[in-house]
Amino acid sequence: MRPLVFLSCCLLTTDLLAAGKEIEGERAAAKTNCPTPEEARAKMTVPEGYEVRCFAHEPMVQNPVAMTWDHRGRLWVVEAYEYPEGSKHPAPFGGEAKDDQYHPMPGRSGQIPRDRVVILEDTDNNGEADKRTVFVEGLNLASGILCGDNGIYIGQQPHLLHFRDDNGDDKPDAWRVVLTGFGREDTHELLNSFCWGPDGWLYMTHGVFTNSKVRRPGQPESEGFKFDAGIGRARPLTGAFLPRDGERAKNGPDTAPPWEFEVFADGTSNPWGCDYDAAGNFFVSACVIDHFFHMAPGGIYVRQGGAPENPYAYEQLPSIVKHKHFRAAYAGVQIYQGGRYPADTHGHAFIGNIHDNAIHEEILTPVGTTFKCEPRRDFLRANDGWFRPVSTQTGPDGFLWIMDWCDKYPCYQNAKANPEGVDRERGRIWRVVHTGARTPSSAKTNASKADKSVRAPLDLKKLSTADLVKTLEHPNNWMRRMARRMLVEQHAEGTRETLLEISKSDAPVSVRLEAIWTLSTINSQDYRAIEWLAKNDPSPVLKAWAARLFGEGGHVGHGWLDELAANPDPSVRLAVSIAVRQKREVHLTSDRARPSLDSMGRSNGPTILETKLLKAGVDPDDKVLPLAIWMAIEPVLADRAKPWLDWLADIATTTQPLSRVLSHKAMRRLCDTRKAENLDLAVEFCDKIAEHDILLAHALDGLVKGQEGGVIKPVKEVSASLAKWRTSSNAEVRKHAQTLAVMWGDAAAVKEMIAVLHDGSKPEKERITVLQSLQKVRTDAVKAGLMPLLTPQTSTALAVAASRAAADLGGDDFIAPLLQQSASKDFNMRNSAIEALSNRDTWTKALLNAISEQKVSASGFPAPVRRALATHKDKAIRDLAYKVLGAWQDSSDDVKSLIAQKKQACLTGEPDLANGKLLFTATCMVCHEFHGGGQKVGPDLIGSGRSNLDALLANVIDPNQIIGNGYENISV
Repeated sequence: MRPLVFLSCCLLTTDLLAAGKEIEGERAAAKTNCPTPEEARAKMTVPEGYEVRCFAHEPMVQNPVAMTWDHRGRLWVVEAYEYPEGSKHPAPFGGEAKDDQYHPMPGRSGQIPRDRVVILEDTDNNGEADKRTVFVEGLNLASGILCGDNGIYIGQQPHLLHFRDDNGDDKPDAWRVVLTGFGREDTHELLNSFCWGPDGWLYMTHGVFTNSKVRRPGQPESEGFKFDAGIGRARPLTGAFLPRDGERAKNGPDTAPPWEFEVFADGTSNPWGCDYDAAGNFFVSACVIDHFFHMAPGGIYVRQGGAPENPYAYEQLPSIVKHKHFRAAYAGVQIYQGGRYPADTHGHAFIGNIHDNAIHEEILTPVGTTFKCEPRRDFLRANDGWFRPVSTQTGPDGFLWIMDWCDKYPCYQNAKANPEGVDRERGRIWRVVHTGARTPSSAKTNASKADKSVRAPLDLKKLSTADLVKTLEHPNNWMRRMARRMLVEQHAEGTRETLLEISKSDAPVSVRLEAIWTLSTINSQDYRAIEWLAKNDPSPVLKAWAARLFGEGGHVGHGWLDELAANPDPSVRLAVSIAVRQKREVHLTSDRARPSLDSMGRSNGPTILETKLLKAGVDPDDKVLPLAIWMAIEPVLADRAKPWLDWLADIATTTQPLSRVLSHKAMRRLCDTRKAENLDLAVEFCDKIAEHDILLAHALDGLVKGQEGGVIKPVKEVSASLAKWRTSSNAEVRKHAQTLAVMWGDAAAVKEMIAVLHDGSKPEKERITVLQSLQKVRTDAVKAGLMPLLTPQTSTALAVAASRAAADLGGDDFIAPLLQQSASKDFNMRNSAIEALSNRDTWTKALLNAISEQKVSASGFPAPVRRALATHKDKAIRDLAYKVLGAWQDSSDDVKSLIAQKKQACLTGEPDLANGKLLFTATCMVCHEFHGGGQKVGPDLIGSGRSNLDALLANVIDPNQIIGNGYENISV
């Protein structure tokens, strides 16, 4: 006889990615054939006075995923043919990185990965590319590109690579691994969107579900920086990247300085695109969650998943949008500063929307130290489902350039389901020019042959130092940024003095800012301009950057930083806070060489600077500045708690509401040191501020939150303080004091809380909160107080919480009431009791015996518990589970992968409820009952774990995983 599987739970939705089924909703394919470039251009709509023109299209460019320009204004493009799976052939530039020195280019042998970098040129200056040069090939999942230092930087997991072209023949002469450790778990969230920042660092973005540990080649992974969402940045450890001529001659042509890396700002989801405005503020576009963020240095922002590396912020900053566009996949962002569009677009954000086949224009308005973003218009609508904008950048001509992946499918889920379904032949580069005139209808069908908007041929590398400095005044930010980069790389004699003169001159703020950015990149130790600006310049932007650059370098503090801490402009105070944090992080955690510690290092207490920062206050709606101030204080408060708490207690009552935030977080941070003596200091602090009820309530709330990781009690007797707080006139103070008293084992408080727990007139939510507090006490009195809740009369939510508390507290007295709960007809109550009983071997055997004696039903047994029993270390339990529950087999790797894909689709996709009901009726209800309908061949699906997505997916996709007794077919 051979057992045949009976499908106890049919496919609820069927496999939406199965062959022959088109994906609907968010990942639906374009419904039309791909239009030709000219047809696509004719369909596009832009505001009056603008016109779309095609710079390049297939076969000149295919699968474009990243682009940049060189000093000659030539466009460099990464063509990604290996997306999404990556090549099975060994990459010439992959493998383990053993050093960061240059190596000769390898000879081509056998099959290599297909990703490549091409250079596109417009040699006749008519606005269309007419020359294509392959610079390098053999890359695997390349995803980022940036020109610089006689070559290009390429992001190709797991490395950041540099290819050097010494003789300018458009062929690389050597290559090196600059940094390594970039992950590839999710191949649409690789490192991307490279740009040179105003401070000379190489900036990049990175997605949340790809896990990187970024480090220098040869370093162990344990020394790497965790990077799994947000903006990262990298730079050489010593000066500008290229050694000077004398150094190169002395050290040899392949000597290169090591690079450092750090996370600039943490959070968001899968940011693909970053840019900065005229004041150096960074912005990113994101997917799935809110689509646009301002990212302040050191900021910790909301995430699609996971947790930030630094756990001591105790909050995550929000996005700057309240509106939503069509669906949720965005790529490419540009803060327009090109000087060619009308003035009413300057400083606006232009963001690509892959699902909506559009470019959105949004208005940025300063709010305190951050911004709010509001929609203005759809700047470009393709009106074509094949248009996939993955990068939007300002070009050498001052117009927006848009890189179009051009694919039938919008999403990586499509590619994961059918990698060969990805288009391998198309790609387009569009320019949106401003003509200032009404576009005639004929222009929509015939590309302009004489494109007068294209700039004359240029080569910034051939410009003199004086001309490059003059270019820092150019109205197109592309020209300014490229001139700045050329000055950094050339570092000609006298450049620093010229830039210093400009920074102190009466030139426009934008020009002086460019000068100080360039000067600080050439030599981050030159503080002459920084100090002069901080003391003398009235511009908040320049003062802010003076403070920022102070923090970037290794200079020991000056008194003028104290003056900046009290500046009325919040952006200046934000920069001071960031600078203080940067220096303290270096002193306390980094191995980077720095001068001896000053008052910002391991000081005995706060300085005038911190006092001025707090007294200056913050806007109540500004979340960024309070977090920055807290992050500046946090390292030293944890290290030298007493003087900092004394200072905070003295000043806190005069600096509300900022002091409420700091008091709350300070108490949490003391708890997180896990040092009981710091709890004594915390109680002492609360006693000092006890006359100020609101402030005390925030502090006590911080102490309560700090116990969530495990109760930690003060060393000293604190019953007198607790009694005083518990009788406060402030309800919040009383509530938090009562909770603390229970956690710290105050017998009277425990008795009072148990009375509240049993009081049926109290709201259920309040009783559950009380239960969760009591659960941490772990005394016999608490266990006895819990027992009456494990009855059928208890409400579902409270009974579930009681079962979990019993599992945590332990004790065989709980077995009988939990068995009673596990026989409940309430699905949630039953499952929570079964999960509790599976936590201890004695309890588990009692549960399985009860099932054997038919006191508890085996039907609908929770899959996670069944999996745990099938893999239990105790063979007796495994055998008993098989006997009373039936066969178990783990899902295959393919099925697990499919379940993971479906879960992502469920979390991010758009449901079609009508079609789902139709499929459910046709495929599931032919065997199963559901709300009175269907057939009785299989078990009723009511109570089968429909509220648990993981259980539902497992039952739907892998119904053979659990074959309950009585549901096996036997063929003879």
